[in-house]
Amino acid sequence: MKRATWQHGYTIVEVMIFLVVTGALLASAIAAFNGQQERTQFTQSIRELDSKIRDTANEVTSGFYSKTTGFTCISNPAPGTPPVINTVVVGPGNPQGTSTGCEFTGKVLQFVPHTCNAASHNNCYNVFTVIGKRQTTAGGSLHDVGTLQEAVPIAVVPTTSAPSRPDFTDYQVISGSLYISGLFVRDTSGNQTPIGAFGFISSLANYASSNLVASAQTTDIVSVPGSLLNQDTNTIATNIQNLQDSNRNPGSIVICLQNGASAGARKAVVIVGNNNRKLATDVQIDTLTGVNCP
Repeated sequence: MKRATWQHGYTIVEVMIFLVVTGALLASAIAAFNGQQERTQFTQSIRELDSKIRDTANEVTSGFYSKTTGFTCISNPAPGTPPVINTVVVGPGNPQGTSTGCEFTGKVLQFVPHTCNAASHNNCYNVFTVIGKRQTTAGGSLHDVGTLQEAVPIAVVPTTSAPSRPDFTDYQVISGSLYISGLFVRDTSGNQTPIGAFGFISSLANYASSNLVASAQTTDIVSVPGSLLNQDTNTIATNIQNLQDSNRNPGSIVICLQNGASAGARKAVVIVGNNNRKLATDVQIDTLTGVNCP
């Protein structure tokens, strides 16, 4: 007599439970992976911005100036007269790049320029090359400039008043989903004042009792007077031209960042010139100490 055998399978309910549990585990794993990837990208984007700022400071300190062709720079030593920089077409009979009385003064970083903000992306900044006069007749005699007022620094970028000026601007976009929420200058008492741009400027000639004094070249932080986020090129160029020695080493620069524009976004800060170290940077992520960010 043949014995009957039974083959046991899975019911529809069991299969559905299996699929639900598997899907939940898969969704959880994907969410964890995406969260870790987002955290890694957030940190990496902040480190890249920090590195770019330090590279800019080092270029000013070393006097690195990559633009040597296709322009002329002529400086009138008369007080208050800015250098004149024009684009030239390089070719037979034309100079490869000439400078009469001009010198590389430094670089300025403008955060959230008007064109960036208009595109609803607060994640970009401009790095302007700044040129100043080498000599001036301020005081009645020709001498090397000793102050920013005498240098009359200008950003090498076309403006309404100087349309033929070449554009040496380095246009940068912060990687990832970083959102620039604020830029401040912080004094030694911890008070923060909103600004839109800061820079690194080389030291100028040092005088004592009208005598030129030998001194080592240094690089200072400057806050750009009158600058705010979302300013256009003409405005920021005018602000740079109004730089004075009183804008040197104002304290530290606080760059507030967050991961997107939502209320619960992660926050971070890059501090330039922290603890009286002019060219040093400090990065804080998630836990912000001693600063106020929006």
